[in-house]
Amino acid sequence: MTDLTKPKTKSERIKELLLAGWSPEAVAKELDTTREYVYKEKGKFKRQKLLVTQQSLTIANGHNEVTVIKGQPVDNLNNSLPLQEDQSSGNSEYNIPPLERNDLKTIYSCFENNMDASEVVANHGIRPDISEREYNRFLFLKSRDPMEFQNILISGIMTSPPEIQSLIDKARRGTLLTNSELVSIINFNMEVYGSQLLSDAVSNPTIPTPGLNRFVCRFCHLSQPGVLFDVRSYSGKFLQDMSSGHVCPVCIRIKDEAYEQFKLHPADH
Repeated sequence: MTDLTKPKTKSERIKELLLAGWSPEAVAKELDTTREYVYKEKGKFKRQKLLVTQQSLTIANGHNEVTVIKGQPVDNLNNSLPLQEDQSSGNSEYNIPPLERNDLKTIYSCFENNMDASEVVANHGIRPDISEREYNRFLFLKSRDPMEFQNILISGIMTSPPEIQSLIDKARRGTLLTNSELVSIINFNMEVYGSQLLSDAVSNPTIPTPGLNRFVCRFCHLSQPGVLFDVRSYSGKFLQDMSSGHVCPVCIRIKDEAYEQFKLHPADH
């Protein structure tokens, strides 16, 4: 039983004010102590199950939701939220207060300046588990920028049909396209790319075409532009037979020039 004649200790006053709903910052200011000491005492009270600071507190981690009522036991709280840490009192092992807005701004400013989680801990004393978790979150967010991805998709489109142009105009106004609209842009880009690749492959015999054959000059033995065929098809087999006697324009010109020289100077041959 508490002796009411004795003055209350600072620890007792902290518990009293916290139970009254005061914030740790307000308690520290009222009792002329540090915020860290208040958090340390608060953590101790909560571990001893002596403190529930709000009449009704709802905690959610995205999958679970628990409501704690003042005066009721809190034994099942950790079981209900197995992945949720006690953010209000900091890590119980170190008694570190939770992050504030400026702390988060500092962390992400460091990440933007190419610091990793260990450098944030070393330079700013941010708790290691939080630094690591936020660094992984930062990498995830930076690796998936839908607006940047959208801009990349439309940046190379010069001409397009009206239905695609309307999506491009919409994207350029800063509107994030839907999944189906992005698929339409991607399919259009694939068609343009495929058409250009086919055109280049037909006209340029140095481009590899696995599974497809070209005409080869029977004199110079160089692959020729203009025709691609698949020998596994009926038409491809027909073209393969035709290609055995193919002569390229260069060799035809050389042959014609030689024949003209022969006609002019038959005695020399």
